[in-house]
Formats: sequence, C-alpha cells, structure tokens
Amino acid sequence: MKPKTRWSLLAILLLVAASSVLGVLLVRQTLETPTETATPVEPAPAPATQSFQLYFLAATGTHLLPENRDLPVCSDEDGCIAQLFTALAAGPQDPSLAPVLPPGTRVLGVRQEAGVVIADFSPELSTHHPGGSLSELMTVYALADTLAVNFPHLRQLTILIDGQPVETLKGHVALNRPIVADFQYTRPPATAETKPVAPAAVSHP
Repeated sequence: MKPKTRWSLLAILLLVAASSVLGVLLVRQTLETPTETATPVEPAPAPATQSFQLYFLAATGTHLLPENRDLPVCSDEDGCIAQLFTALAAGPQDPSLAPVLPPGTRVLGVRQEAGVVIADFSPELSTHHPGGSLSELMTVYALADTLAVNFPHLRQLTILIDGQPVETLKGHVALNRPIVADFQYTRPPATAETKPVAPAAVSHP
C-alpha cells in the first residue's frame, strides 16, 4: 500500500473514531440531563362566602318566603346591604318563588343616617313596577325585612329613586318616612273568618 494511501486511510479511521466518541458523549449527556417537570399550577382559592337570608314572593303572591343565599364575605356594612339588595333585584334561585323587585332595578347606593338605612334605586323600581297595594307591600317589606333579618340592629329603611325621595312606588304604600321592618308579611294571610284589620303601616300619614 502506498504511504499516501495509508495516511488517508488512517485519517478516515481517526475521523470515524472521533465521531463515534462524540456521539457517545452526546447521548450520555442527553440521558444524564434531568428532565424539567412542569410545576403544577394551584387553582385559585374560591372566594369566601357567608349565608344570608333574602325574602321573595311566595307562589300565591300573598306573602314573603325566605331563601338562603351564599354571597361573598364583605367587611363594609353598607356594601353588604347593597349586595343583599342587588341579589334581591336579580330574583330568586328557587323556581317556586317570584321576584319582588321589577326587572332592570339597580342599586345605586346605600348609606346610613342615625340608624336609618337609605337605599337609592334606579328608576325601574317605580317605572317597571306592576302597581297594586299588595304588590307594593311585598316589594317594600321584602327590602325592609331582608335588611332586618340579616342586620337586626337596622330595622328602618328609606327608599330613594334616582337619588330623590318619593311619595310611593305606584300610588299605594307611602314612602315619605322610613319603612319599619314587619315580619307579619312573611306569614300566610289569615283566613277570611280571622283576618285582622289592615295595619296602619300600610300607608304612612
């Protein structure tokens, strides 16, 4: 074999050997490199809730019935009351109950003055209300009784519409002074034989 041919053959053999060694090293490095595992993402904790009681209209339309509702925990009392009234405006979850506030009603604000809660509602509370003395009673006392059952130290409610005081919603229940919670409206009415005289609270002088 010619010397030049031998040197060429030797160079090829060295190149093949070097390639083999490099390949082995790359495979070993790949096998030894730890595989990165994705860090599991913890789900966001569910917001804390607390149980409240809301009053909606019974199927008979004659009285109010309670519905328990879990709502987000709130530290500000006025904010909690606004949240309650907003839940009332959204309507009941129980299909056997009926809404007490007209559709589209929004809570514009809640504040307190001398122990009286002043709640401001959008015009729909009046303009979309069906009217009628019983219907107005159910609306007004659903608000007042929902307030009082959840905040027993607050039993008086003044209703504003679009920031202004109103005489009535639709001409029946007087709103020119605070409505005082009255849980007689959460009981079925008495029979005709024992039905009591309508209370003076129906219309404030």
